[in-house]
Amino acid sequence: MIDLHCHSTASDGVLAPEAVMERAARRGLAGVALTDHDTLAGLAAARARARQLGLRFLGGIELSTRWDGAAGAAGDVHVLGYGVHESAGGALAAACRRLRRARAARARRMVRQLQAAGVGLELEAVRAEAGGAALGRPHVARALVAGGWASGVAEAFERWLAPGAAGYVPHARLETRAAVRLLRAAGAAAVLAHPGRLRLGDGGIAALTAELAEEGLAGIEAHWGQHSPAEVALCLRLAARHRLLATGGSDFHGAGHAGLELGECAGGRSLPLALMDDLEATGRKLVRAV
Repeated sequence: MIDLHCHSTASDGVLAPEAVMERAARRGLAGVALTDHDTLAGLAAARARARQLGLRFLGGIELSTRWDGAAGAAGDVHVLGYGVHESAGGALAAACRRLRRARAARARRMVRQLQAAGVGLELEAVRAEAGGAALGRPHVARALVAGGWASGVAEAFERWLAPGAAGYVPHARLETRAAVRLLRAAGAAAVLAHPGRLRLGDGGIAALTAELAEEGLAGIEAHWGQHSPAEVALCLRLAARHRLLATGGSDFHGAGHAGLELGECAGGRSLPLALMDDLEATGRKLVRAV
């Protein structure tokens, strides 16, 4: 059993990278990919701890992107990259730095808007929740809960941070096709993350997958933790149509967050260790073709 989608305190998870590996080992996983949002910061610690625990480790990242479809459809899209290394430089590292700066600016604006709405939240409280990680909406949500402005993270998002709410601020994202090309150039296999979450409809997801397949997309996350059976089936059809790997993972962030436990995928599916080999081999093949 493996998990190809989980997060640590390097982005918006609640466990340190080492602790995520320890939890995976306790749950009997054979392999894990750490896929923090827009950062490689947690990979070195996670890789070292995984090695100590005898876990197969695959360096990953989850890039925030924006897709503008040819038919006028648009949406926020996440792209997973597998086979990245913490020492990666070049365009990928530069993009991560830009995204981190954009996240910090976004958090400052969110706090200002919340203050204008009567919420006495301070930016330092958000930074304390982040603990040095790139700032994101989950850190603002946790700070709102800690300050008594929401009873839980779900309420904080719904009341204060969802689109249209007082504290909502969209953030800068990479263009989706450019993100796939960026990952390929870094020797990583690009995978479309949780398509069922995109709110594009089956036709929009099919169009997006087709466009990204032309850019060198390597896989589609069919067995994401919260996919319905119909969404899994759609992803598997698209994977077969475009000769993509069908990946999956829990999208684990920690206790108290939406999503499943480490190692749990949609429908209780258990993914084979060989899938990690396939992703690494695909990444090596694609970079040679760039």
